[in-house]
Amino acid sequence: MTINGYEKAKVGYEIPINRHFYVVALRERLERARRERDRQSLSQDLQAIGKRCAAHGRHDTTDHAELLYDEAGLPR
Repeated sequence: MTINGYEKAKVGYEIPINRHFYVVALRERLERARRERDRQSLSQDLQAIGKRCAAHGRHDTTDHAELLYDEAGLPR
């Protein structure tokens, strides 16, 4: 089997193009993986903060209206 000049040129031209698309596809896949990892990390961080805050409970039961208004309901 022999390859003529036209086929050599065609194959020689397609190899770098295919390689370029392969590299681009790998870069896009890596970027998607990084975004997903960052998204999961952020979600885990927020859940941990929420659990810590919930563990503290609400200690301040002050009615802020009592601080801002007098017995007649007028601003202090």
